[in-house]
Amino acid sequence: MAVRSNTDNTLDEEPPSKEEDREWDDDSNGSDAQVRLDRHALVNHGKQIAAVQEQLTQVVVEMGSLRKLCVSARNHAKKTNSMLETLGKHLGVQLNTQDIEPEGNEG
Repeated sequence: MAVRSNTDNTLDEEPPSKEEDREWDDDSNGSDAQVRLDRHALVNHGKQIAAVQEQLTQVVVEMGSLRKLCVSARNHAKKTNSMLETLGKHLGVQLNTQDIEPEGNEG
């Protein structure tokens, strides 16, 4: 019993000719295959560039958000410093009005 593979021809089929299998012209000397490879490489590079551009856009958006956060933190720090300065002046005024002398420095 003979085992038939998928590539064997049946008795009714004609064997494919080697000339029909080629997709390029006889005088192209393989340059069509190189053109296809070049196109494929360009498409892949284009996809990679698009992905990098998308990531870069996300980074820029996040940097903008971070900048806004830093500006907000700076403004809050200025307000806090101003409030602490006012509080320090207020406490300093209260301490100066009590006129307490240190112990051991009497008359």
